[in-house]
Order: sequence, then C-alpha cells, then structure tokens
Amino acid sequence: MKRVYRLAVAAALSTAAVTGSAAAAVAAPAPGALVAAAHHPLHKIAKPAKVTVTAAANKHNIRAGQELRITGKVTGVRPGTKARLQQQDHRRWVNLPVTATTQKHGAYLLHVKPTHKGRTVYRVAAGGAVSHDVIVTVR
Repeated sequence: MKRVYRLAVAAALSTAAVTGSAAAAVAAPAPGALVAAAHHPLHKIAKPAKVTVTAAANKHNIRAGQELRITGKVTGVRPGTKARLQQQDHRRWVNLPVTATTQKHGAYLLHVKPTHKGRTVYRVAAGGAVSHDVIVTVR
C-alpha cells in the first residue's frame, strides 16, 4: 500500500515538475482513496491457515518405566515444525524434554517413559495450538 501511495505521489510531483504548476501536485489522490483501491476484491489477502493438533497414545494403561508412544498430526504448519509434549502438573501444563519434528504431511511421533504411578494427562503443543488431552494410567 505504501508503494502504491509513493508511486502516485511521485507521478503527481513529476507532472507538476513537467508542467511547472503547483496545481498538479494538489491533484494527487488522497491516501484514503488508495486504501480503498488496495482492498479491491481482486487483491485477496491470504489468511493464515488454522493450526490443528491431534494426539493419540498407543496404550492407555502402562507400567511405570514402560515406553509410551504418542502419535498425531499437525495441520496448518510447515514440515519440520517442532511438536512438544506437555504434562499436566496439578492445574498447570509443564513442557517435557520430549520433542519431535513434523514430517512432510504433519505427522509426528513422541516417545516417553512415565515413572510416576497414577493418572497422567498429556497433550501436544505445536505451531501455537494444542491437542486434546491424552489420559494414561501408570501402574
């Protein structure tokens, strides 16, 4: 938009210089007129894609120290985006040192070995979005 405005002002000033009159400089379009032209239906502005994250565990009941695999897909991000595993600690979410990078179509795979017994709630964060909760019981 600034480029269009600069071009219009430069054209008006060059016209004023060629004709030698200051009246041509006054004929420059108002900035509001250029804003309306920039929002023309042909000037589509790309909306950012909505980021969604899915997550699923391979097991919902495991023994302490047993490996748990959490798989899912992230849409609306570029391949190579980091997916981070989070664990609920009372009412807050804690980032675990478990990350994976998304593949070509957004798929990821996370491995974790829970050591604390009881009900554990996980979720995956990627691209500013989070997945639904994945509940696992550790015996």
